[in-house]
Amino acid sequence: MATASTAKAGGAESEEELLVEHGHTATKPRSGGPAWLGCAFNLLNGTLGPGMLVLPLAFHRTGLALGALLVVVIWCFSYLALLLLLETCARMHTSSLVMLGRMHGAVMSTVIDGSVLLYFYGTCISYLILIEGTFATLVRQLGAEGPPGASSHPWLAAHGGTMLLSGCAAAVILPLSCSRSIEKLGGCSSLIVVLYGFITLIVWSSPASAPAEPPALAAAPSCLSAHACAVHHGWPIVRAMPTIAYCFSSQAVYPPGLEAIRAQHSAAVARKVSRRITDGTFSLTLFLYLAVGVGGFVAVPGTPPTNVLNGYTAAPPLVLAQLSLICALSISYPVMFVVARAHFFSLAASRLDIVRHHRRVTFVGVCLSIIVAVGFPEVESVLGLLGATSSVSLSFIIPAMLYQKLVLASAAPQPSHYARWVPKLLIGVGLVVAALSIPVQAYEMEQQSHRVASPSLHVFFPEVSDIPDVEFSFQLQ
Repeated sequence: MATASTAKAGGAESEEELLVEHGHTATKPRSGGPAWLGCAFNLLNGTLGPGMLVLPLAFHRTGLALGALLVVVIWCFSYLALLLLLETCARMHTSSLVMLGRMHGAVMSTVIDGSVLLYFYGTCISYLILIEGTFATLVRQLGAEGPPGASSHPWLAAHGGTMLLSGCAAAVILPLSCSRSIEKLGGCSSLIVVLYGFITLIVWSSPASAPAEPPALAAAPSCLSAHACAVHHGWPIVRAMPTIAYCFSSQAVYPPGLEAIRAQHSAAVARKVSRRITDGTFSLTLFLYLAVGVGGFVAVPGTPPTNVLNGYTAAPPLVLAQLSLICALSISYPVMFVVARAHFFSLAASRLDIVRHHRRVTFVGVCLSIIVAVGFPEVESVLGLLGATSSVSLSFIIPAMLYQKLVLASAAPQPSHYARWVPKLLIGVGLVVAALSIPVQAYEMEQQSHRVASPSLHVFFPEVSDIPDVEFSFQLQ
């Protein structure tokens, strides 16, 4: 994803010089192909991601019909927010989210920097979790665990994923993350799109592995049946919402991504072409996410794993899909990191020299993300936390607030009723999703890190955890 951004620095350097120096200009399509095609690939590179691999598990919890409907509804709200953001950029004649924040005010500028930093750096961590998990799966498939009931290389089976992740980070991720220019990292956009397309094909065509037998459910006490029923139906929906919101939090990619189109055409033509590209890429993103979610739900019996690829039988096509995932994430990580680093410098510009601390911050940032990924390998929790916080703000609240102040407040003719209520609706949706999701995500993360028995009243809430039918308890007061 390539967000136009810069540091809040003074000095002799102009705003444009800072944008170019730190590599946060629009990613230009490579020569040799139509500008619109290169632009579309760059946008798809930003909109597609590993969140699609978690959707089968979300659909298993909510049910296929309800889960698919939830995806479409959140996609529609995200698309409305994207249109508002693009309209605001067109009115203000900028493709920089940071510049829009500064036009809005100092508080909004800080909120945007913090939200983008959290979202993109958290995305980097989720990439590393999936890379390590995929490496560990490959090690096990290659026989590190030995025959059933035995382990020929137990240490390698336990630590092989971490070792391979460290090697991949040292050889590929860290050197690419030292780049100052997103444009240099954008040449592989078409490859990444093809890799995700191949993964989608494997989800539909590969045979799934046999599921483990789930434990039998115990009946809830009759006095709590209404409460248990409400939790049984409501909890999975609330838990799925932030993960789905994370999947469509790519609005900030579009203004700089469409800059190449605006540079090559007149304003009227660029507006038409940009709208077609926006509609096409955002719709294709919805199609691929639904394809993986539905395909994994249908193909994998029982409870799908967090990474749905782990629910398929080991075979050469699956190994190719796993290697494709590692390749796509390793190439995408530096793009995410460069954007996160830019907004870190924007927040800390008064205390850090950008040029002198560039490599030092890069090294510390990459190493810290590896440590967090290895120490907390729950990708669904990371995506859920990002979805409940930064994704909600970037997807719904920030575009709506920017549109309200920079477009509606300065509009010469009186804005229509539709133009006035759409941003209010998006802000309301964002606040509701955040209010419902943050407590659920905090509770789930606490349960994963602290499962301690205590005197309690036991009620079964099935499908609330990655482990089927986990027993949850509430303290009697």
